[in-house]
Amino acid sequence: MPITLYRGENREPQHIRDAGGFTARLQLDTDAVRAVLVHATIDATRDIAGITGRRTSQIVDYLLQNPGRCGLGPLYQQIKKEREASSIHISTETTPGGGGMGGGYVYRIQCPTPLYEWGPTRGGTMSGIDTPPRTIAIDADLTQQSVRAFLLTDTLAANVALDAVETADVVAIYSPAQLKEVAFLTALPYAWITGYRQDQGAWHPMP
Repeated sequence: MPITLYRGENREPQHIRDAGGFTARLQLDTDAVRAVLVHATIDATRDIAGITGRRTSQIVDYLLQNPGRCGLGPLYQQIKKEREASSIHISTETTPGGGGMGGGYVYRIQCPTPLYEWGPTRGGTMSGIDTPPRTIAIDADLTQQSVRAFLLTDTLAANVALDAVETADVVAIYSPAQLKEVAFLTALPYAWITGYRQDQGAWHPMP
């Protein structure tokens, strides 16, 4: 059973269809996303220099300028500070208010499960990833009350965070405290987008 998420957009449904779904303004490929997560939370020696090509990413620059693991919390705070043109994430929310840039449309997204929710290591700097993760099968399985940020992946990999990140095709940072935002670093395919509404009106199927 999928979890339901929402994204606000000013683009019409036909444009979303033609684009193949939602991507970040500066969409990293899957290997680059994995490298960013590993560098930030598991192994700060993972090379991320040059992964954005000629374009500049505020998050990648932050990681390169701050040696050592920063952890999920600071990584999420950098996500919130991203400039729109260089954003490497796609904002969604767990409520119909609609994550993203806002606009006249809200899109309903059905993200396949199971997902796995990894929290930061407890104590110290909380810069690593704790194990084992929580299994997310339905919306209610997501942590509902916490000031911490969590990593969501579609892989379990024997409860080993590094292996899970290295093999993940779905990667997102979830913040229960920030409007229950789920910020995806991987693209959201059109097949996941099941409906839309305009100006608080009725829901309609995607074209």
